[in-house]
Amino acid sequence: MLASERQKMVTDVAAAAAGAAIENEDYERADEILFWMRNDMDAAVYYKLAREGKKKRDVREMDADVSRILSLPDVWDGQHFNQAKAREYVDEVYGKDALLRLIEARGGDLERSYEDERKEFLDGVLRAAQNAGGYGEAISMLYAQDLDMRERNALEGAIAAYYHVNKNTGRGAGEGRGRKSDGPTEKEARAAYNKLQVLSMPRSR
Repeated sequence: MLASERQKMVTDVAAAAAGAAIENEDYERADEILFWMRNDMDAAVYYKLAREGKKKRDVREMDADVSRILSLPDVWDGQHFNQAKAREYVDEVYGKDALLRLIEARGGDLERSYEDERKEFLDGVLRAAQNAGGYGEAISMLYAQDLDMRERNALEGAIAAYYHVNKNTGRGAGEGRGRKSDGPTEKEARAAYNKLQVLSMPRSR
């Protein structure tokens, strides 16, 4: 009875200490505690903690390897994940297909994160253009942004539709072949540019 109570006490203390070390990613300390207390602990608890520590240590080491591969030239450029280039590095350094699935997953996460941030930025540009007060000012705000051609064309079409303007002519949808709508003045363009600076987000290159 005393031996059983002693084992339970030792197991509880060792499990708490080793568990805290694992939680803090101090795996060496966790190993040390389990090594010294193993013979006095409940075997099931010991093996559970040992497996948990090893699993988390392996994940940390794998994450470090993945981060290193992603930092190598041409793998992740801040916008796109180059799977073929990642495969070349992995095959060269670690052996064929090692780590590749994890790297592909991380690369995909980075790409989706960039796309989500970019979409939020573009939505902000569109909202600001819709609040600009006029088509000419909205277009000036649009052209003050760092956009690629696809993004600019898509937003320009959305702005034209919002203001009921023909994107190609600059005239209202109901106008005939009369005088083309005046463009924004320099003062209006500058005001539009300043207004959009609060929405500007540096693009990764």
